Amino acid sequence: MWILWLFGGWLFIQSVVALWERIRGEWRLRAELSKLRREREEETVVVGVWLKELETGKHELADHRAAFAKLIAERTAGFPWLARAFGDYVQLRALEKADALDSKQRPAPRAAEQIRETAAELRAAESRARLHGYQLQYYESLFPWLTEFRELSDEDADSLATVLAPSSGEQPEEDPARHWLSDGEYASLTTAEKYQRALDRYQESRKTNWQVGRDYERFVGYLFEREGFRVDYRGALFGLADMGRDLIAARRNEIRIVQCKRWATAKTIHEKHVFQLFGSALEYQLRLEDSQQPFLDDILRQAPEVIPVLYTSTSVSPMARRVADRLRVQIVESFHPQPYPCIKCNVSRRSGERIYHLPFDLQYDRVVIEPERGEVFEMTVAGAEAAGFRRAYRWNAD
Repeated sequence: MWILWLFGGWLFIQSVVALWERIRGEWRLRAELSKLRREREEETVVVGVWLKELETGKHELADHRAAFAKLIAERTAGFPWLARAFGDYVQLRALEKADALDSKQRPAPRAAEQIRETAAELRAAESRARLHGYQLQYYESLFPWLTEFRELSDEDADSLATVLAPSSGEQPEEDPARHWLSDGEYASLTTAEKYQRALDRYQESRKTNWQVGRDYERFVGYLFEREGFRVDYRGALFGLADMGRDLIAARRNEIRIVQCKRWATAKTIHEKHVFQLFGSALEYQLRLEDSQQPFLDDILRQAPEVIPVLYTSTSVSPMARRVADRLRVQIVESFHPQPYPCIKCNVSRRSGERIYHLPFDLQYDRVVIEPERGEVFEMTVAGAEAAGFRRAYRWNAD
């Protein structure tokens, strides 16, 4: 009988110990939350003091700038503070699991000890991950075009890598049109037939999101070229590293900084995208005032007016539209591409030869069509050849 009493007493003691550890864990958690609350209140007080000083206008401009810098430092310090809070929470949860392993009916002290050893590592890892996440969100709020990197597929990444890879200066080993033709077709068809078939297959092929966006930019660029603008295709040549300037269109004393967003209809253009485009255009104009851009030297005759323009296949939020009106940002929404003459026919400045380039040629986006020199866009290969143009032998800009 006394053995049963001893066993019951042992169970009672174990229950009390487990309850005590749980109470201790709750106390520790409450203490941490109380500490975090106090720190948050202190930060709020600091912000309130700064706002009060700013409103009273007691300080000169230099003092205000110093106060603003102090506020920024304190607010950015909130990133690590909040990251540490999440890290502490993860560590406490891990310690709770370790305590549960120690206090269960069949204790697992070795597993509990392993969890305690890794709890600190989990805390540090969680803090770092949260901090990096906050920093990324902050950067994306400043530069909204960075969010497009989040949606890159593997195929998009491969396409971008091809575009951004440094050029070795060597010519491609074979005609890019061969990718779209069988060996028999390439050998037996006439030049007009085989290149038209390659172009048709290229246009009908499934494209990555980045390629779809690039083709959208090309269509918008063509419309500007048709109106007499000289177009620099930044997005097609530099991928997502174009600072949101997909096209730079110049004509006489005006420049358009064009951003193209061919998005799904479920997505919406918000005011942050308008702010970013406006800032990019403003920065471009300031740099233009300091030093003339090379490709504009023979176009501009006086100080140009730089106007930001946004083309999108989706809609714009009401606030974004109000912001655009106030900042004089032109928006063309619900705009979709149409079939257009995409074959570029140019005249070589070196030899005077008449050459046409297809959209899959490596230097296609660098070729500039100058109608005054007899250069044109053609819809079909047959039309280009009938006008006296031949395919570029090296598939490069002559």
